[in-house]
Amino acid sequence: HIAVDVAAGVQATMYMVLGTKGSFAVETAFKLHDAASLRLVQVLGAHSGALLYAKTDADCAPGAGVDMTQILMGQGDLYSDNDSRYSAQIGYLGRGSQTIDVNVVVNHYGKNTACEIDTSGALKDAAKKVFRGTIDFKTGSSNSVGNEKETVLMLGDDVVNKTVPLILCAEENVVGNHGATIGELDDETLFYFES
Repeated sequence: HIAVDVAAGVQATMYMVLGTKGSFAVETAFKLHDAASLRLVQVLGAHSGALLYAKTDADCAPGAGVDMTQILMGQGDLYSDNDSRYSAQIGYLGRGSQTIDVNVVVNHYGKNTACEIDTSGALKDAAKKVFRGTIDFKTGSSNSVGNEKETVLMLGDDVVNKTVPLILCAEENVVGNHGATIGELDDETLFYFES
């Protein structure tokens, strides 16, 4: 368990590189006070046959926010679980029989809040990926906007791609968007790219 407190008005940057050859779980909790901002860069990697679970929570005061870049690497199974108000850019390459499981939950509590979730990656061999993206507009979050975008390139016949978008609205006058682009490469196109 890691706890990080960002004082009011502070602009902080944090880099986290997490890797394992076995099974490893880490939970990071951020508390951002008034007008604080956090730029978080996470690199998650697991060796073949290993499992890495990373959970990130952020509690943001008025005017505070998190901008997160997350890169999922390695050949082991990766599970990412996030809960905060933020902008997230997530990238991955799934290969072999690797499982990648990403769960992003953004809770909007205040008025005029915004979130951007952008997930992009490629799957090859018999890799499996599940992306769960939830934008939850709570009561009191009027005039808020949530956008979620996913791009997946499938490079094999045995890959499994699952996308589960969820936009919840307990408030009127909010905007929630989900967009997905899923592409497959046939042998002829793959040969062209490799050439």
